[in-house]
Amino acid sequence: MQCLQNIAYISRKNIKNLYKFWYYWKRGEILMKWLHLSDLHIRENADWNIFRQELVEHCKVNGPIDLVIVTGDFHDFKDKDDFSLAESFLKELMEDLHLDISQDLFLIPGNHDGSYPIVEHKRGNVAVLKGDPTSINKKEWIELLSQFEAYENFVLSLIPEYPFNHPAREHCRTWRGKINFIHCNSAVVSDGVDKKDQMLDIDSFSKLCIDSELPSIILIHNHIDDINEEQRKRIIGAMRCSNIRAYFCGDRHIQEVRQIDVRDRQNCQIPCVASYKSAPDISDKYSTNGVIIGTWNEEKAKLKGWSWEIEKSFEIDSQITGQTIEMGVCFNHQNKEEKWMASTSLIDKNEDKKNEIERSKEGGADKERQIRLLYFNMSETQIEKVNRKIPANVRKLGCNETLESMREFVVQLNEKKCLDEILYFMKNLFEEM
Repeated sequence: MQCLQNIAYISRKNIKNLYKFWYYWKRGEILMKWLHLSDLHIRENADWNIFRQELVEHCKVNGPIDLVIVTGDFHDFKDKDDFSLAESFLKELMEDLHLDISQDLFLIPGNHDGSYPIVEHKRGNVAVLKGDPTSINKKEWIELLSQFEAYENFVLSLIPEYPFNHPAREHCRTWRGKINFIHCNSAVVSDGVDKKDQMLDIDSFSKLCIDSELPSIILIHNHIDDINEEQRKRIIGAMRCSNIRAYFCGDRHIQEVRQIDVRDRQNCQIPCVASYKSAPDISDKYSTNGVIIGTWNEEKAKLKGWSWEIEKSFEIDSQITGQTIEMGVCFNHQNKEEKWMASTSLIDKNEDKKNEIERSKEGGADKERQIRLLYFNMSETQIEKVNRKIPANVRKLGCNETLESMREFVVQLNEKKCLDEILYFMKNLFEEM
């Protein structure tokens, strides 16, 4: 009897969780908000002290932040194996943002985080591996991983409950049961000079990138274009076969969002998001300083780029702000529509019915739902095709539409008597895949 009671309790709990998920999804409310930092290279000076104070205040104003991501380079080369400034900063940041450091902080090593200068055996092993990228599991790779001992001690000191003994190796951590973060080390063969032909343990990576019910994000220091060509092909192959939704990196000290062409059945592109340098230094005239804040809303995430200058503080960067990346679980069109339709029975039926009646006067709730569903699963290429089909007297679709703006769009389509035509065209785009 107790067993049955426990099962009943679990079932009720699962139903409540499902209700909550669909409630938030339907209303367009925030499911996750993250802060992306990179390339700290912390040097204690006036610029850094002002930056860190304004960063906390800026996050509070634009928060709440749910988790923090740092994509490598926690100190300057001159600091050798001293991670104390980064450790102190991250502990204080997580506390100020009221986050659990053991669950809400995700970090991977960069080229500054291995032992430096390069010892002779490293030079030889790097030459061997770059000469034959397929020999990744040889003893040379194991020897090279030893250079990250200080970094691993730093991580284990920062997060004593860290679930892996070797955080410098490829592994996967899941944030609060919602999203997988695949941690990669692309700095193993870095010499601190040549940015190209970086490598990771591609075999271990491919084992982690398994298809699952949760979306996954790759965390890696180097930009996809700076990865060894042979390995880059295999990373893209793993993306194609798995539920990888984005590729977060740093290293370049310049913000960028571009699409990786994967040619998947559902999505032909995956965003590569490169963060700013997140620790200003008056002697650094090359880098762009700032942070990225991402907000997961429904099935997509919207990015905001915040650049920072000593005389201006944080300012919105139009190069990043407004960029949209897909974050939801990848279903095919039919299954996704069925799940959407089924969810409506779980959500405030009376209110939903009232809204449907109101929207039916503006062109039909069912058609609106279908168009909205199709739009939130479209790549930028597909959106462009739809825009070419839309009549000249109707506004074009953007890449960061909201629920409300999509409703207005449907109303306009209906008023111009082209709602059915556009809906039919959007459906055909998915049938062609």
